[in-house]
Amino acid sequence: MSKPELAVVVTTFERPWHLRRVLLSLAVQKDPPPFEIVVADDGSQDETPRIVEQFRQETGLTVKFVTHPHDGFCPARARNEGFAASAAPYVLFLDGDCVVPPDHLAVHMRARHPGRAMTTDCLRLDQQVTQAFTEQAVQSGVFTQWAPRREISRLRRAHLKAVLYHVLRHPTKPRVLSGNLALWREDFERINGFDENYRGWGCEDDDLGLRLHRVGVRVVSLRNRTWTYHLWHPRVATAPDKIRHGVNIEYFHRAGRLTRCRNGLAKRDILDLDIVVNGQPDECERLPGALKNVLLTLIGRERSPTHPRPEVEIVVYGVQKRFHSRAECRVLIVAPRANPPATLIQNADVICLTDHPPPMISPLKRGARVITAQDAGTLWQVIG
Repeated sequence: MSKPELAVVVTTFERPWHLRRVLLSLAVQKDPPPFEIVVADDGSQDETPRIVEQFRQETGLTVKFVTHPHDGFCPARARNEGFAASAAPYVLFLDGDCVVPPDHLAVHMRARHPGRAMTTDCLRLDQQVTQAFTEQAVQSGVFTQWAPRREISRLRRAHLKAVLYHVLRHPTKPRVLSGNLALWREDFERINGFDENYRGWGCEDDDLGLRLHRVGVRVVSLRNRTWTYHLWHPRVATAPDKIRHGVNIEYFHRAGRLTRCRNGLAKRDILDLDIVVNGQPDECERLPGALKNVLLTLIGRERSPTHPRPEVEIVVYGVQKRFHSRAECRVLIVAPRANPPATLIQNADVICLTDHPPPMISPLKRGARVITAQDAGTLWQVIG
């Protein structure tokens, strides 16, 4: 058997009827490359595992199934686990409710390019059209004639905007749509995959896109060449009416985002980060024990020569007056009875106050977080 050139990671949760049709659409692809399928399940307690095993036996395709105990809606975790179970150098992420047209894999493979992530969208189908998606309709490909005109127009407009963003080399757009995203394995690993701190609906794909842009991976739209067909289902319970009301929006807009997220493919402890501490051991002696001990450990470490700039810079304000590097996350620890200047506060992404009661600190940059020394454990958690 040939080594797979493409891994198709299909995420799902308790929609076996939808998943069956998505898998069947993958089985009838025209001129596909050698590919593997990984069904990444978010903890289904229904017939989903049986549906996957039945499909594997019927088709003889390389199909893996990975799952975990359900703990709320966690698509980032499911996608990371699906990726980890795959082996191909190029990866296509799909949602388990989106049927693909017969040439979908071939189009993605022809479009692949070093340093680029290829994204496209879905056509949203209503309940009546979805009910017509029999297995025979999927296998024959007749469903491709059912695309709503208004949806085709929406995708065309979105593609033109995406092309403009690409030509202008916009720093954050076009957006990544993780339900139909293809990219190189090494690029996904460079940013440590999806950030699993996103729990509930929304923002994990926007976060992935921002971090891909940071490492120089350009996001390119394929909406003019292929798309998927989103089968109707009731709205996800955690999906907000508007994205700004979502449960993840505050975390998404936090200051000090790390390019290589901490809770991704690898789980990175504070000592796994590339950190610079601006402060001397005698200055750290003034701090509470939990902070002092970790900082003294960090001060004595050598930085990796492979990193052009640190991920995190920690300033202990008492003697140090400013940040010295262009770190991704700047942490200000305010020593007891110290009164840092406004310019230092405004440059900090995370501020830790050691006085009790803590002083009033303002103004802050957008998304900055303020904690107290009593939450020393929280400080190490919120960095990044």
